[in-house]
Formats: sequence, structure tokens, C-alpha cells
Amino acid sequence: MFTKVTAQLDRYYTQLCKSSQQNLVQSILKKLPRSMSVYVIYYRKKPFYVGRANNLRSRFVNQHLSKSNTVASSSFRKHLLWDVKKIKRYKEARNWILKNCAIKFVKVADYDYSLLFETLLIKLWRKKYRLVNDRKDPLEV
Repeated sequence: MFTKVTAQLDRYYTQLCKSSQQNLVQSILKKLPRSMSVYVIYYRKKPFYVGRANNLRSRFVNQHLSKSNTVASSSFRKHLLWDVKKIKRYKEARNWILKNCAIKFVKVADYDYSLLFETLLIKLWRKKYRLVNDRKDPLEV
């Protein structure tokens, strides 16, 4: 049973590693899938944030790149204010993200795999790349 799960997670990881980073510009946003995905946001060609979404396009348009000026709009944007000293206000975050960040993503079969794969990436990369995720799932140790 676990061999099937680990084999699937390995396929997702291989697929993610083989895909190329895409800069976040308006044309890419329109091509993002409306399906369940695990995504990695890169800053300076290093993983900066790992997340999952039921609808990837909606997550980016309505949260990460929202014109809203609230903390609740995106935990990624909240971390940008803390970690990237060039950003002083939430309004600046959208333009900064579009200029400086890239994305890789993998479509995932179901919720369980998305949760496992996101947790796996965070565990693998948290210390090496200083990821900024604030996971509160029971899987996170």
C-alpha cells in the first residue's frame, strides 16, 4: 500500500523537478490550471514558498496577486513583508511578485496526495532553502 503512495509522490517530485520555472506575468496567469495542484514559488531561483490549491488560477488571482490590502488575503504576501525588506506595504507586494518571482506546479490527483506532496516538499526544503511556510497540519513535525 505504501509503495504505491511513495511511487506516486516520486512521480510528482520528478515531474516538478523536470518542469521549468515560469515567470509570473499576466500571460502565465491565464495558463494556470483550474485544477488541484501543488505549487512552488521561486525567488532568486530558489524555492521560497510551497503551497497547494484546489484551483491554482483562482488562488493566484484572488489571493497571492490580489489588489486587496489585507493580511488575510495571502500568507505568502504576509511573509514577503517580513522577509523581503524592499516591500513596505501590501499594495507593493503584487508588483514585486510579478517582477521577481517564478512558479512551478504539478497537477495532483486528489486532496490526500496534494497534502502529502506539499508536506514532503516542505520537509525536504525547509532548512535548505529557508521556506517561509506556516503549516499547521498534523502531518508537519
